[in-house]
Amino acid sequence: MTYVPRVAAFLVFATLSLVGFACGSSTKQEATIQDAQIAMDTAGLDAPDAAPARADALVTDNGADCGLDGGTATLVRLSPLELKTLLDGVENPFLINVKGEAIGKIPGTDAVLVSDLPGIETLVGGDLCANIILYCQSGNTSQAVAAQLIAKGYRRIRDLTGGISAWKTAGYPTL
Repeated sequence: MTYVPRVAAFLVFATLSLVGFACGSSTKQEATIQDAQIAMDTAGLDAPDAAPARADALVTDNGADCGLDGGTATLVRLSPLELKTLLDGVENPFLINVKGEAIGKIPGTDAVLVSDLPGIETLVGGDLCANIILYCQSGNTSQAVAAQLIAKGYRRIRDLTGGISAWKTAGYPTL
């Protein structure tokens, strides 16, 4: 009978820890982890030392903090729906096509910079904490460019899973 509460408590801990991590605020993360630890204590369990790693994230440790706990930079892969929601909301990321004009553009695209790291750095003014979302045709090029930006110290990098092809398949407009 204790199996279900233990699984539920662990899932609460893992989910809340990842949500806090994704928010980028150490204060939010600390509060979220504290809430998760309370849930684990209520179930009579010890919390793990660290939240489980995301399977879809590239993680590295470099320079700027940008409010990320422990200085960890992460590439988060967005679904077309997640990107659409972000673009329709109040967030104002740098949206960059890293493949070229031939694939089309998602409305709101700031630049088309074909695997051009110096061009991206110029666009964001060298701000290592710039909110950057990359996309390409299928997601492979944007993931590679994102890894290079993270290696150079950029902290808030996301890309579109499946690229503009997935965006179009989801029925969202292109230019």
